[in-house]
Amino acid sequence: MKKLDHHLYKNKGWYYLRYKKYRPALGTQDVKVARDERDYLIQYIKQNGRLPYESEKNEILFGEIAVKWSKLKKPKVSPTTWDRYKGNLNKFILPVFGNKAIDQITTLDVDTWVTSLIKYDFTKKTNKNIFSPLANIFAFAKKHKFISENPCDDADPIEGRDSVEKQPLGFDEIKIFLDQVSDFYRPLFTTMFFSGLRVAEMCGLQWKHIDLVNGIIKVRQNLVWLRGKMYLKEPKNQSSRRDVMVGKVVVDELRTQRNQTWHGDQNNFVFVNKEGECLKATTLAVDVFKHTLKRAGLNANRSLKDTRSSYITNALDAKERLSFIQKQVGHSTPDMIIRHYYKDIPSPDDGRRFEEKCHKNVIGDSDIVTEVLQRMFENPDKKRG
Repeated sequence: MKKLDHHLYKNKGWYYLRYKKYRPALGTQDVKVARDERDYLIQYIKQNGRLPYESEKNEILFGEIAVKWSKLKKPKVSPTTWDRYKGNLNKFILPVFGNKAIDQITTLDVDTWVTSLIKYDFTKKTNKNIFSPLANIFAFAKKHKFISENPCDDADPIEGRDSVEKQPLGFDEIKIFLDQVSDFYRPLFTTMFFSGLRVAEMCGLQWKHIDLVNGIIKVRQNLVWLRGKMYLKEPKNQSSRRDVMVGKVVVDELRTQRNQTWHGDQNNFVFVNKEGECLKATTLAVDVFKHTLKRAGLNANRSLKDTRSSYITNALDAKERLSFIQKQVGHSTPDMIIRHYYKDIPSPDDGRRFEEKCHKNVIGDSDIVTEVLQRMFENPDKKRG
């Protein structure tokens, strides 16, 4: 008696057919649906000698080009990036396009597929990550003359909801947080709040990257986890590879931390968990950051990334130069800071400083001018003469 799930195999929760030379994705996580699709495809193969979307003229399938692209792409990207590509291919792309002749896929097909992503309610960034390997494969196919036109070129822009709004902490909230966080993690969070380092950059710090004399943290690597395995990877671009200046409050905490994690080897990690193991961002976020926010009576609906946004907004509020902040946090241009952080700066006196400077230097600093200014800001709707 045959097994109920013969010719089926499962990868990351999704079902695939394994029958003779055929390995198509079945596009489902439901075993009953997978069985029905398997029976249909096997019967079709027996009758027609091919899959339903496979061309009788031996045209090249999208899935075949995806395999060629994968072999060339995988060595060029980090393990975490490749894992994201592979996951999106297996879950969203190959079940739809894998068995279609690549030169028969149209822009309408792509637009229809993009629309189908709406039901998942992903963020714009996630949708772009899903779309990226599809566009790359078509570009690869066009470059190597498998197709004459790339159907993604004229496809509608991929949409999605905005990412969760940043919720930086002000200096008063940071003080409350640091008073409540455990002594073990206080040096880590002090450094995060007052350096602007990314979480993966913090986790990847080794003592060879710390210059306590000059107050400099050298960002040279990220620490990430993938399926239970730790990876140290290069910063994502040249601007992310940087030297970050830190003040006395951070240096003092790093000196305290040195007593805990310096074991005579420059490669010792600066920050570890209570078991002495490398940090995991997800565990740190839930078990330490959110837990401390709740205990401190602060808004706990925050991301661990808000330690970084806190540094940026507080530096802006302290009137640090934009170019300095940009260099500190590793942005290639100031555009992102302007777009995403300026709106979070508290500015109760917007316009007042300019008015005061204008009147002082153009009209003259007199009691009359002071009185006019006072009336203007007491009665903002009053017309200015």
